[in-house]
Amino acid sequence: MARRFGVEEFTGPPFVALLHRMAEFGRWTVQPDDRLVGFGDSFHWQNATVFATRLGQLTRAEPALSGLSIDPDGPPRSAGLKVYPDVGYAFYSTREPGGARVHHVAMTAAHHAGLAHKHADDLTVVVSACGKNVLVDHGGYGYNYDRWRRYFLSRSAHNTLSLSEVGSDGLLVREDGRPRITAVLDRPGFALVQAETQLSADVRHRRTLLIRDGRHLLVHDRLIRSSRSIARSLGGVAFL
Repeated sequence: MARRFGVEEFTGPPFVALLHRMAEFGRWTVQPDDRLVGFGDSFHWQNATVFATRLGQLTRAEPALSGLSIDPDGPPRSAGLKVYPDVGYAFYSTREPGGARVHHVAMTAAHHAGLAHKHADDLTVVVSACGKNVLVDHGGYGYNYDRWRRYFLSRSAHNTLSLSEVGSDGLLVREDGRPRITAVLDRPGFALVQAETQLSADVRHRRTLLIRDGRHLLVHDRLIRSSRSIARSLGGVAFL
């Protein structure tokens, strides 16, 4: 379409490079069951193969896009830790010796300027273990603003924390309180990702993911009010 209407800036090398970066990101969002992580208004039941097929049709029609793929099993394979700190996403994936994906962890600390597709999902975690979905994010329910749509937008529908003083559906959108990834550590046999968000006007939520040997996940939550910790919680998942 860009070539047809003569918009060359959308067909040149910078745009093609951007598409390849987008495709790389897409590979990391695919879970072991071949479905997409349902952050925001994404739909977790959507099959990545459908998108890969459409993208394959596009690349065959446009030679400049040769090699563009969102197939997580294609080169380069998505394995280990991948963090996008500028946009607020973190992924971790492990594979069997033969290459099959086994475990997958995703966390969002993404900031959106508006509320069009924003959910109260700051610091939510989505986990697949041994190829099975353990902690899920259903994503978008639909666009009819009924009670179910309100529920799917709420904190209660996500794997994160909420405060009774805020309400389960409270969306706090402030530049000084925007979610962000604050620390990343990637070492052989050990990975750490830490993120923060403003949970209420005076309470900050800090979540740390610790992954050891690609087999154990520890989730540590800390609530901080006026630089003072008011609560802590620990949760663990063993990948056996």
